[in-house]
Amino acid sequence: MIDLEAIKAQRGNKPVPPGTYEESLAAMEQALEEDAPPSPEHIKINNRLVAWEAYLGIAKVKSFPTQLHVGLNDVCNARCAFCQYAPERSTANMIKADDLRRAKWLKYVRSFFPNAGLSEPLIHPEIEEIFEIVRDNAPHINMHLTTNVSLVSDRLLPVLVSNLNLMIISLNAARKETYEFLMPPLKWDRILRNLERIQEEKARQGRAHPELQAGYVLNKHNLDELPELPALLKSIGFTGCRIIELKVPEPIKSRELLTKDDVASHDKAHALKKFEEFESECRIHNIRLTQPLPAF
Repeated sequence: MIDLEAIKAQRGNKPVPPGTYEESLAAMEQALEEDAPPSPEHIKINNRLVAWEAYLGIAKVKSFPTQLHVGLNDVCNARCAFCQYAPERSTANMIKADDLRRAKWLKYVRSFFPNAGLSEPLIHPEIEEIFEIVRDNAPHINMHLTTNVSLVSDRLLPVLVSNLNLMIISLNAARKETYEFLMPPLKWDRILRNLERIQEEKARQGRAHPELQAGYVLNKHNLDELPELPALLKSIGFTGCRIIELKVPEPIKSRELLTKDDVASHDKAHALKKFEEFESECRIHNIRLTQPLPAF
């Protein structure tokens, strides 16, 4: 028997979820029994049950995850100077399309992220089929993808645009020479052209999505060009970006990585000045910061 009043006292000012736990559990049990075609109501039912299970501290849950993060593979085609990915560490293990085809419960999940670890998801040999399977099983799910966008092919392009809600692009530079130093062997011109192709395909399909946001691992090599980033992003259809402070990677045998000497915070006054210029340019070009700037 759940002592709700005692739990309320423990939770303090934390809001009580709507309805009751018993109602939320019954709604889930009924939905599972009926096994109706996917609808937004399945996501709402699951969200309510998740909220109650979290509020009550229930360990053995009856809900499904609200967000599903899946490591489709552990292979990457970039050798970023700030990332300790190394091909010799890859196992070649991957999620198969058939694994997701069986996951009919995806209709209860709010968001799907085919990213985990240090991999590039678009390298997966079944990636087009995977996106379409997830969309078939869960037509109301939000699909978010983090990618370096180097592997966008003519075949993959319409699949990405028709299925994704958000793409976070690992950009990490506003200039060609910096990009190709930080993210070898990827080529700046190819990346920009692929981003243009995404915008062209969105226009062809008449879709506002996927929204494009940039990821930018801040270090001393890309700090000075940070104020140039918003204008670049605006010109290729981005709406937002997040600036992440370099976390110095552990050394690996196969190549040289950035070290503590490459962090952007050695000259804090200079870094803060660049932040001010960057924020001003973001306002001018209507680029949204999706998380606070690093605090030095």
